[in-house]
Amino acid sequence: MALRAPAVTDRNSLAGIVRAFEVSNDTVIRLIVGCRPDLRCAMSMLLYPMDRAGHGSLCHLLPGHGADGKKACHLD
Repeated sequence: MALRAPAVTDRNSLAGIVRAFEVSNDTVIRLIVGCRPDLRCAMSMLLYPMDRAGHGSLCHLLPGHGADGKKACHLD
């Protein structure tokens, strides 16, 4: 059985997904894009937005680059 839509996630960010999405545009493979944020309680979860509005909400939820250039995610 061939994969029809692999799920691709990035940790605490969606930045790395851009490159994977660009590569997938040259193929017939459709990506399911998501994120794996780490929570303050040391747990993490997988988030997969269902539509464009959900993707926008996820982007607003995730932090931007910190002063040191690294992403820090401190969600409760």
